[in-house]
Amino acid sequence: MAFVTTKDGVNIYYKDWGPKEAQPIVFHHGWPLSADDWDNQMLFFLAEGYRVIAIDRRGHGRSDQVSEGHDMDHYAADASAVVESLDLHNAVHVGHSTGGGQVARYVAQYGQPQGRVAKAVLVSAVPPLMVKTDGNPGGTPIEVFDGFRKALAANRAQFYLDVASGPFYGFNRDGAEVSQGTIQNWWRQGMIGSAKALVIAAGAGMGVWGCVDMYKASKSQSGQSGNYAPGVAKVVIGALALGIGEFLGSGSATLFGSDQTTGLDELGLR
Repeated sequence: MAFVTTKDGVNIYYKDWGPKEAQPIVFHHGWPLSADDWDNQMLFFLAEGYRVIAIDRRGHGRSDQVSEGHDMDHYAADASAVVESLDLHNAVHVGHSTGGGQVARYVAQYGQPQGRVAKAVLVSAVPPLMVKTDGNPGGTPIEVFDGFRKALAANRAQFYLDVASGPFYGFNRDGAEVSQGTIQNWWRQGMIGSAKALVIAAGAGMGVWGCVDMYKASKSQSGQSGNYAPGVAKVVIGALALGIGEFLGSGSATLFGSDQTTGLDELGLR
């Protein structure tokens, strides 16, 4: 297995498939998952001729289960360590949920200043401030985060089954076609991660994760795209409704709350 050791001594796992001379696409997973949850998408883009890389965030998957550093600053630095070790340029970074926050932070702090990033795609990414406050009245109530952390601490094995079986993939909707393999794979990935890291990460969206400038400069609203910085051609913010196991295998993705479809061309990946 391939690892990169960060400046603070954490071993970060990554998988790297495809021709080294091809344009790289780097995938950043959501909570509580791992690089494995991008396998379908990696195979899809590998067949399209890209080099594909996916990273296990610290405390997740096969990366070290360290006690500290479970925040966007460390997540971004860890991603940069992998990118620099592989000497990637002209890279497309795709991040889902917490991974979307990681991408935004990485691009703003490392990727753009180093001139390594071509495009960024944020898929249902955590916003800069997720928790409900007086200044963010549309946010998620703190009780929701407290409930997540309580359930994780009490019986995370059951909690992961409940989440994957129900709301995460929409399997709790009338007429949904339930995939037991998908549920078990989600559970597997959650269980190999660090309990401490994943309890902390469950509340990662509560604070500002440091890429407000990216959002301010973007013309994006939920599901829209726009240029936001020199050297980064396109960012898709918010509402791509991709159950992680679906993504772009069909060449398109449906937006939350709409009938709009965004294809590979619109994402700038063709």
